[in-house]
Amino acid sequence: MKNSILTLPEFETQHLGKHSAARRMITEVPIIHISKTVGDAARLLKEHMNVFKTINYVYVVDDGFHLVGTFSIKYIFSEKSDEPLISIARMKGLITVHPETDQEHVAYLALRNNLKAIPVVDENKKLLGVVQNDSILGILYREVREDLLHLAGIQAHEESDSIVNIPLMQAVRQRIVWLAIGLLGGIAAAWIIGRFEDTIETDILIAAFLP
Repeated sequence: MKNSILTLPEFETQHLGKHSAARRMITEVPIIHISKTVGDAARLLKEHMNVFKTINYVYVVDDGFHLVGTFSIKYIFSEKSDEPLISIARMKGLITVHPETDQEHVAYLALRNNLKAIPVVDENKKLLGVVQNDSILGILYREVREDLLHLAGIQAHEESDSIVNIPLMQAVRQRIVWLAIGLLGGIAAAWIIGRFEDTIETDILIAAFLP
């Protein structure tokens, strides 16, 4: 008889921001009841491998789908099949986030704690989904790119994550201050150089050292 697969209850994310953890999470992950054994977990993965989007960790829950522990799939191959999950699962100090947690904080927690995925739970510790490693890498890429562009005075459009898709007038408004500063700086440099015009005419080699 096949291991029955546990399915997470549906969670509405429309009311949350587009950069929240709930918008980045997936629900197709291996979930198993705390009363099961290592052998049960192995059969779960074997029989439903095509259903899961990630198998970095197996998530242990109780009857109410509260997250009570996690363990890496490496334990499935290193422990006896009749070993209870409670003896191999990490039960304390679980790193979790809430649905409204900002995606940047999720990525920070993953890096700080050397985790490949971060579970998302509600206020009652009920498992809602998991932010997987692919999403975490994508978040890091977007956040780093956004920070670098902000240093250049560029911001993405509210309705688009891509800089190249922002409206022309918005791009002009965002860059006009920096362009004006650059123009004034160029004028000031030309004025300073003009004050030394006679010196430069006398010794033309000095012009080679102008910035």
